[in-house]
Amino acid sequence: MSLLSLKQREFIPESSKERFIPVQSQGTEIFSDYGITLGGISLLSKGFFAERPKNRNEHILIFTLQGKGLIQTEDGTTYTVEAGDVMISPAQTLGHRHAPLDNFWKIIWIRLQNNANWQDVASSSFTIRKFHYGNDLHDAADNLIKEHVNHEHRAVRLIELYSEMIIIYLQRELSNELPISLRDVRYRLNQLWNSVNANLSYDWNLDYMSEKAGLSRTHFIRLCKKLFQTTPGERVKEMRMNRAESMLLHLDCPVYIISETVGYKNPYAFSAAFHHHFGITPSEYRKKTHSILAENMEKES
Repeated sequence: MSLLSLKQREFIPESSKERFIPVQSQGTEIFSDYGITLGGISLLSKGFFAERPKNRNEHILIFTLQGKGLIQTEDGTTYTVEAGDVMISPAQTLGHRHAPLDNFWKIIWIRLQNNANWQDVASSSFTIRKFHYGNDLHDAADNLIKEHVNHEHRAVRLIELYSEMIIIYLQRELSNELPISLRDVRYRLNQLWNSVNANLSYDWNLDYMSEKAGLSRTHFIRLCKKLFQTTPGERVKEMRMNRAESMLLHLDCPVYIISETVGYKNPYAFSAAFHHHFGITPSEYRKKTHSILAENMEKES
């Protein structure tokens, strides 16, 4: 295994495309507060390479979105990264060289100052693992860049919001609040809850949910209680009741339609579940809330 001699350098072919995150513009002041010094979304073509030496005071993150890349550390170790991987290279650890393996390698990359905001990174070692929030980070950065370029109505406010989203997604990705194994499970369970929330009419029984989460039934229940302080069945019920409440408040469809939409084939079973959750029947809830809305509108007129 031969050692690499690395310098701060790169070669960018004309066919490579780079879009930089505006880290020093109106609306992105939060980046300075947290120590984000540079970042961008890159579509890198064959021939591109970048070297980053060990003696730097910045952490470097590379999220692979499409294609494959080759990462070589200065100790001679070679890694292949693919879509879904993140490289976390803390300051003063290993220098590295990165380049595309495919014709195009799409990444989002971030440089962070080695400061108190990113202590979890500083205390870790060079890592390549599956990311949890890389796609969310890309979407926030992509929208921020578009707002910065187009500068339409209230663009600065949106730039502020997208900048805050980038900070939050980075904090979630890099937090050592939970061990990596539990963070992976929480991410998978969050994906499951998103599916449940988008398809509440499905029969979300325990066996089906645990299978989708890739966990045994017993492990699924235990981890759900540990991470969300509730059972899987109670979490599904809460989602169904919240959706039903929103539909009763904003839509005029019959109760039996709402019942079917949130996964109850029997409207009486739905009414009983709603009453148990809110202490009032669906019809009474609709009548009460509409009455309150009517009174408020009268006062305003």
